[in-house]
Amino acid sequence: MRNHFRRVLSKLRFLNRLRVWRWRHWHASRRRSQDRKIFLETWTQQEAESRLDPCSKPESDAAQGLLLGSAVGYKRADLEVFLRSFRLHNPRDKVLLLFDQRPDSVTQSFLHSCSAEAIIYPPVRLAEENLMNHRFELYSIILQSLAPSPAWVLLTDTRDVFFQGEIAAAYELLRTSTGCDLFFASEDPSRTISSCRYNRFWFEFAFGSSGLTKYGEREISCAGTTLGSAKSILRYLDRQSYWFRAICEEKPFGRTVNSDQAIHNMIAHKGEIETSILLPNGKFFLTVGYSQASELCVAENIYYENQRPTVIHQYDRIPLLKTHAENRYAVFG
Repeated sequence: MRNHFRRVLSKLRFLNRLRVWRWRHWHASRRRSQDRKIFLETWTQQEAESRLDPCSKPESDAAQGLLLGSAVGYKRADLEVFLRSFRLHNPRDKVLLLFDQRPDSVTQSFLHSCSAEAIIYPPVRLAEENLMNHRFELYSIILQSLAPSPAWVLLTDTRDVFFQGEIAAAYELLRTSTGCDLFFASEDPSRTISSCRYNRFWFEFAFGSSGLTKYGEREISCAGTTLGSAKSILRYLDRQSYWFRAICEEKPFGRTVNSDQAIHNMIAHKGEIETSILLPNGKFFLTVGYSQASELCVAENIYYENQRPTVIHQYDRIPLLKTHAENRYAVFG
């Protein structure tokens, strides 16, 4: 009798937790829809006003590229290497950075000097949902509102990224040499999804043990840097949103666990976008999180396997690279 009572009580507790989770899921979805509408209206108005501003128009009639990233919680010192290196090689392309609140005056002044635009998103939403997952929906809203469409789009992390070349030229070279228009970044080939404890956890959480068994021995692709045409990037963002919604419907904690990296690897390795390709590490992108300093040649620029990558990611994890970037781009004190 006592065991029966315990089983009944345990079942009632489970049903109550399930009821609470369903209510929270419904409430979060409703608020998400409302905040999405507010953000869309605000951003559309902001973009329309910028089109009327003659100072915001490019000097040339050629289509601009777009650098799109998240800078939530960052200040000038966090963004200086990123923006100064980008502007050195890409003086006329558009830069849009996502913030959860208006930057301080020093950061605003620096953004203006680099012709970078801050996009403010309501912090209440970011406080309730993991930004690493939610940023892709925001990117999609922003990208769909732009007219004309950018010549290329680079979705990127910000604080730990710097640039060594012109993106437009590199993009055209990649596009003509591969026949693709969406480029994913590999990480160091010494690690696979299964052999990296973080990627293993994220992928198994999102796609279960069967998904990990199928794709676990594949090389890691980094969600922090992705380059493509506006059309292909929108398709990528749509697949991110599709998988994220599916995970949230299946798992109670889907909104709080980082799923973006796992979803990114599923898209890349499953070949969900026909015109995409996973580039070897060091070709255009260099992701150095698992690399050794001895593998790099540091001179005026950084070389990896006799190639000069255009985008270097996670440079702050190697002291030699961090010193190089900070010395060259005069980090704000």
